[in-house]
Amino acid sequence: MGMRRTGLSEPSSGHAEPLPQDLLREAFSMFPAGVTILSTMTPAGPHGTTVSAFASLSMQPAMVMTALAYTSTLLHHIQRSRRFAVNYLSAGQEDLAMSLASRNKDCTGLDWADIDGIPVLRGCSVVMTVRADRMQQAGDHCLISGHILGVEIADRASRPLVYHSRTFATLAPTDQTVA
Repeated sequence: MGMRRTGLSEPSSGHAEPLPQDLLREAFSMFPAGVTILSTMTPAGPHGTTVSAFASLSMQPAMVMTALAYTSTLLHHIQRSRRFAVNYLSAGQEDLAMSLASRNKDCTGLDWADIDGIPVLRGCSVVMTVRADRMQQAGDHCLISGHILGVEIADRASRPLVYHSRTFATLAPTDQTVA
């Protein structure tokens, strides 16, 4: 099995040559990722954005991590409030994901609930409230790690919304479970 060498380079002086952004964008899109909406409260009301860069980090203490571009308005709000929610999206919520993936994060008309001052979206399969503890630069993004303050699982049977190859998909149910 041959590896496509396009864009791969051997660093001659210990510094890697920049890779073509279109190649990176394509490679990154080929890794399936769950779709979430991060949300926080601002002086003007709830603000959110669609994010696929989210992962569990630790069980003890309970922690998660995410990444936001430095150009993200939401990042600036989270830096101020230090609290946010992670809202897991499910099959059928593609329009919601797209509405908050645009540059205009208009949250008007979305069905929000308030959990200790953190806005969460109603109708999501899982919602976590998080206290952002550490933020560090990682290229053009900010890595955020935080402690989970609370978890609500609303729908254990939902099929997760997944982003792969620049399209939304869902996972088919199986009869097998992994411990």
